Amino acid sequence: MEFSNDIPPPSYQGKAKSDYRVFNVNYKWRKSQGLITEPGAEHPTYIIDCSNWKMRYRFRRGPSVSGLPVSDDTKISDQQLEGNETDVVGDGSTQAFRIDCPLHINGRALTLSAASKLQTKYNYTSYAYATDPNKPAVMQWFGKSMVKWFDFDLTDEAGNKVARYYTNYAGIKRIGTIEMFGPKAHDQLAADEVVVTSVMMAFVMMWRVSNMVPLVGAITSRSGKSYKVSEQEALEEERKNLAAHGGEGSTDFLNPYAENIDNPDPYRKSSEVVR
Repeated sequence: MEFSNDIPPPSYQGKAKSDYRVFNVNYKWRKSQGLITEPGAEHPTYIIDCSNWKMRYRFRRGPSVSGLPVSDDTKISDQQLEGNETDVVGDGSTQAFRIDCPLHINGRALTLSAASKLQTKYNYTSYAYATDPNKPAVMQWFGKSMVKWFDFDLTDEAGNKVARYYTNYAGIKRIGTIEMFGPKAHDQLAADEVVVTSVMMAFVMMWRVSNMVPLVGAITSRSGKSYKVSEQEALEEERKNLAAHGGEGSTDFLNPYAENIDNPDPYRKSSEVVR
């Protein structure tokens, strides 16, 4: 695997392959489309349809994990990729006057919520990394550098680093890399969450540093109301799940694809082809 000079090599040296996964984030400027690929794979794992003027982004499964047919010569046309509507993973949008980012991942509505007014620090609720059968975990993306605005680490509730996103600042087509660490590195649900939230983190921060509007929104927002969204979402979902599963002590682990989640699932077809 090759790395440009401004991108540090992965910090997983010596770790088992099962505990590590990497995605390359590429952008097709003429089509306003992102392709997320894995090293050695011929076809993209995820496809991002970018509506940059509307600041809306849709994530779909690529041929590597979807039910999209592949011809004998392993060639897939642009028409096949663009017409693949049955494998939508989620969507997200940046907002003009707010620094939070509303998302849908596998039909579940959640918020990539700013946990600080000026620092790069965002939370979201996760079922893929949850240890409590009824309560989603609160995950945090944060930036450690004041110079590299678009490099982030993801930690779980215990503070363990489970993923990171770093940008190829000199890249034209290859714009970034996503790494996943630990036992969830090859979990499909965890990958869905990490890919959607990390890419939307990059889009949100690009918007925040490119103009003054989000800065004004960050300064004028009320911290007591705006910066505990993820914790409130987790508690609300826990209350709903406890009520639906017979109260505290239930051992039914919730699955974002399952029928028992109290969210409409417009991406049900996507779940049927997850491997």
